[in-house]
Amino acid sequence: MKRKFIITLLVLTFIKTEFSYSQNETGFYRSPQLKDSVLISNNSDLIGFEPTNKNGKEYYQLAQAFWETENNSKAEKMFRKIEESEIELFNQTILFNSDIPGDTIQNILGYGSYTFDYKNKASIYLTKILIENENYKHAINYLTLADNEYQVKFNCGTGQNSYRRQIENLYALYYEGLNQNEKVIELLLPSSLRRYNLNNKILLRVLKKTYTLEERLAMKESAINSISFSTYESELGKYAEGFIVVFDHKLKLGSVFLKNINISPTQYFINLYKNSQLYNEVFKFGHVTFDN
Repeated sequence: MKRKFIITLLVLTFIKTEFSYSQNETGFYRSPQLKDSVLISNNSDLIGFEPTNKNGKEYYQLAQAFWETENNSKAEKMFRKIEESEIELFNQTILFNSDIPGDTIQNILGYGSYTFDYKNKASIYLTKILIENENYKHAINYLTLADNEYQVKFNCGTGQNSYRRQIENLYALYYEGLNQNEKVIELLLPSSLRRYNLNNKILLRVLKKTYTLEERLAMKESAINSISFSTYESELGKYAEGFIVVFDHKLKLGSVFLKNINISPTQYFINLYKNSQLYNEVFKFGHVTFDN
């Protein structure tokens, strides 16, 4: 348990700047630190040069610092140069092995390891900048590059799930910007039933745009009444798999080993749904509240 906890901290530390979710319709959270001001003070002249293998790391860090301090124009200029660069440093996928004490992993993806790609990071930052500028046509180009061409891997569920959630949220913001609300719902609604999903602001905004208050209130009861389950056998015994229809979409509620519950499967899945963040944020008090 201690080993996994340390690995999780390492991965989350590495991806800190990756997972800034939408603060509102047009802005992302930043986490500016003193080191960003120091980087800008000491290295701001780099913006006038091309990145090289020698200055590439500092060049990327300076672009990050401009992003964190909301200097989007300079950050965009530098991230574009990184994405377009032909230097070796920016055209390789770098493997970071797990550095947990006692690990002996050598040059292979072991638990806790991950890959890093400067162009992946630059493309994600450019996506965010262009979404903030409402330049969705070019934002989707960089998001597609990050997702398909400059792929990275996390050999740890925490890192991989967080990365995919970020990519999904950026796609959702792109669809929202184009008023393609149904695509946002299709993309984000399934994960909204995960108990610890904390990134529903985009979805909640879109649900408000798509359904009237009366429709949302009616769906509170109809969703619960729609809950059903089927059973299947495994070597260990019988399981039940739950389903629900919510906001006109049929979703899986998960599975449960029947020997582990002392209530009916239907009641188990009703409880599971009522403990979801979607239910607690949208239906718990009989009305829907949203951030304005």
